Amino acid sequence: MWWSHNASEELSFGSAQEIWADLRQRIGKERTRWDSSFSTAKSEIKRLQLCLNKLLNDPAALLTPDKLTQAHREALLLVDQGHQMISESRRCLEQMNVARQQISAELEMAREQKKHAWPWAVSELRREIKALTFLDEKQLAPDYNQLSLERDRLISEVWMLNKEITVLQNYIRTNLGQKGEVWYQTVVGKINVHQQNWQNARQGLPTTPIPQTQQLTMDQRMTGIVKWYDASRRQGVINPIGGGEEVNVVRESLNGVPYLQKGQR
Repeated sequence: MWWSHNASEELSFGSAQEIWADLRQRIGKERTRWDSSFSTAKSEIKRLQLCLNKLLNDPAALLTPDKLTQAHREALLLVDQGHQMISESRRCLEQMNVARQQISAELEMAREQKKHAWPWAVSELRREIKALTFLDEKQLAPDYNQLSLERDRLISEVWMLNKEITVLQNYIRTNLGQKGEVWYQTVVGKINVHQQNWQNARQGLPTTPIPQTQQLTMDQRMTGIVKWYDASRRQGVINPIGGGEEVNVVRESLNGVPYLQKGQR
């Protein structure tokens, strides 16, 4: 691995050593961080995707909206981490490309010098060419290709997770009444502020505090009239007595009630 602390014997010579040392100083930490984080990030995204899919297909999840909002927070944090990793990978690829261009220029110059060099200088130039070729073909080229593939894979995973976050946001907004709507509007505002702060930071402008998203909880006790209940889906809607938003319920939440029918209290 070219970003490790010690150069291999093939790199410890001439301009190849200088290019390697300069590249490692510029992006060695980022490349090391990617190498240790990529597999973990992929696994975490997969785990969270399975969690979101389970929540969105389980009516009982509406009884524990705190689990929905917790999953939403975890997903947003994971997306932020993914974007940070993608940004660092792009910088690594850019700097590796610059280094490969430097190698190409040095190789061209060394080969040209070798044509007209004195015999005693030819061996040094051959060693220079060998070191530069090794750095480019055996180190940077394969790693550039691997990092590009991994970067593209992570972009795809983050894009899919973003889509699932949007589905979750709409699910909460649609199924949790007024609380869900308030939560949704707060989340949208928070995301907008976060994006604006990111732009401001790039331009050296001041940032804005991000609003806090409330924790959603379900009332423990409620009395109402059954509006409808679908036994096959084990889900229905109750109109609270005294007014208020319709409440989505599942069979498991109605302890001691053997059945449900329209108009039942």
